Amino acid sequence: MKKNSVLTSVLLAASVLMATSLLTACGGGNETSSSPSPTTAASSPASPSSSPSSSPASPEAAGLDVEDAVLAKKTGENNGQPQLSPVESNVFKPGETVYLVLKNTGKFKKGTDGKHKIEMDVQVTDSSGKVLLSKENLLGDKGVVELANDIAPAPYGNVDTTPQTPPGTYTISVTIYDKNSDAKATKSAEFKIQ
Repeated sequence: MKKNSVLTSVLLAASVLMATSLLTACGGGNETSSSPSPTTAASSPASPSSSPSSSPASPEAAGLDVEDAVLAKKTGENNGQPQLSPVESNVFKPGETVYLVLKNTGKFKKGTDGKHKIEMDVQVTDSSGKVLLSKENLLGDKGVVELANDIAPAPYGNVDTTPQTPPGTYTISVTIYDKNSDAKATKSAEFKIQ
């Protein structure tokens, strides 16, 4: 499809990358897991206050709340997982990765196996609202986890821009689903490429 090939070559370096680190970036807490996983290795910077870069919250389904949604940049790496810090402004340079972190998301319902089943979608639109990218069901088996207090402290979605990404205003939206119930939440933030 032409729209997708243009987006892939212009907006994305590769594809939307979903962090499997559901918990420990931008003020997250600790995760418990029955098997070793890179999702438990990311370190946690100081918890940010509300960010001026996030847009008003999108409506949420009953039962799944998000304390805040903040745009962030990668400031380092720990055991293969990005360390993220919230940004003061929503301006990114071409070639940078844009992260949208959902702080303290939950409460998720445990399944009969005692595990939480989380799924995420990411969408990117331009300033006219045209959908440039829509990726669904990005976590798969990596979204089957055990969460302390049924809360995911900092799940996030991201999009890689390229040096050829045109300047402009874009919106990244992350939808998180509780696969053990009908609960979901969608958060969006506007960002600029300059």
